[in-house]
Amino acid sequence: MKLPGKDGEELADARATLARIDAGEGMMPAEVLGTILVEGLHPIAAWRRLSGLCQAERARRIGLSQLWLSRIENGGGTGSATTRRKLAAALEAPAWALECGD
Repeated sequence: MKLPGKDGEELADARATLARIDAGEGMMPAEVLGTILVEGLHPIAAWRRLSGLCQAERARRIGLSQLWLSRIENGGGTGSATTRRKLAAALEAPAWALECGD
């Protein structure tokens, strides 16, 4: 079943993510996983910390406002599929590894 518009894009992204995980694409460094589990950081914040950049600089480099990146990192939103892809590319992280299990 093919869904129209944003729902269809989200479903296609989810299926592509599952296929990449199944294929072994991308790994999560222990440092990132530890930060998520021990400090309770959102995965995007943990990957950003690994990059060594502050939130304002990372947001500037990917074309987001710091306010929006802060909101995403604090669980107040997820951003569009395009935004999540930009974040993954900028953080050199597999997209699946940026999802929060909340």
